[in-house]
Amino acid sequence: MKKEDIILRKIANTLIVYSYHIEENGLIGKTGAMFFLYLFAEHFDNQTCYDFVGDLLDGLMKSTSNAPSSFEEGLAGLGWSVGSLMRKGVVEGNPNTVLKNIDKKFIDYMTRERWSENWNELIYFADRIHDRPSPVNNCNVAELVFTYIKWQIKERCHGHLPVKRHKSVRHFLKNYRVIYGKSNDFTELWQYVSQSAADDQEDGSPYNTPATTVENLITSILWQKIFNNKDTYRRLDCSELDEYVDATLQRLSPTEMSLFGGIVGLGTVLLYNKQSFNN
Repeated sequence: MKKEDIILRKIANTLIVYSYHIEENGLIGKTGAMFFLYLFAEHFDNQTCYDFVGDLLDGLMKSTSNAPSSFEEGLAGLGWSVGSLMRKGVVEGNPNTVLKNIDKKFIDYMTRERWSENWNELIYFADRIHDRPSPVNNCNVAELVFTYIKWQIKERCHGHLPVKRHKSVRHFLKNYRVIYGKSNDFTELWQYVSQSAADDQEDGSPYNTPATTVENLITSILWQKIFNNKDTYRRLDCSELDEYVDATLQRLSPTEMSLFGGIVGLGTVLLYNKQSFNN
């Protein structure tokens, strides 16, 4: 058995045992575990894993009423991961049916200005609008979000959108342009955020995390995938990871179970790597 397959099975077996003990529900917790386990089950055609992670997903979908909106900790990460799995054909269902209530929840958060500080909810909407989602309150979801961004920039921020929001806004606008094309409004909004677009080509992380450790490297690779869909996964050398994984599994703190910088993220990167070679 290949070393990377051994590592993946170690991670999957650990998550099947410990997933229900993870307190966090977001991508830094159970949602991240769910995302990895579905990719694992699909790649290895593991029915036991499919059955387990299906129950885990059902529980997560029932816990959305009090979830925060953010990508790493809350609803945006859950919606993004479920939508991504459906588009890959790993999870059955119609995104416009399964994600309709999440769309409504986000629009409600938006109108009450309860999005996260970085506006990373836009990561969810950037992918979601490709599904041509059903209207919310008789309005096009993409147009609602676009109008909200325009209002925030021009009225609330007086043309000075905080830099920490630039990357998420650019990401949404790039995807919006693919579907709806350019307009005068689009060009005007793009001018507010395009001046710092160079960092999109350098580091996928919205936090510009230096890849000086395994944890930071995993985080950087995943953000590159999320924002830029770049195949940078071949940078990981499995021959150097075996001891790292064993040591991490022995400690197993909540941080080390995260999609961002934890063993869940490592497993996800390795599976993405397999996909890039098989395509």
